[in-house]
Amino acid sequence: MNRKITVSGNITANSSNVILNSDINNSTITTTSNDSDIAQLLKEINDSIKENSKITLEKKEACLSTIEKIKKEASKKKPNKAFLEKLLSSLKAIPDIAKAVATLGALLKIGTP
Repeated sequence: MNRKITVSGNITANSSNVILNSDINNSTITTTSNDSDIAQLLKEINDSIKENSKITLEKKEACLSTIEKIKKEASKKKPNKAFLEKLLSSLKAIPDIAKAVATLGALLKIGTP
């Protein structure tokens, strides 16, 4: 997901770089985001849960609900890291997706100040 936003001709932002010019008349700010990486990883985790024959239907439904909550919270301007950490910890208990969940935590900057 690569987004470009231009505001008042002075600020330009997209989701891949950070640039700040010191020229007072023409400042450019571009933000960094892992939105597409997070979305892709959530999709992979979601698909892995759906395809996993070792997980009961009830557990699958609970996990898929948790993924939806993660998507919703992660999309907020200021996501609640403690809430995300709690949601991720419930998914880490599934060995087949634990590594992907750990990677997702790193992308969401869970466990970092």
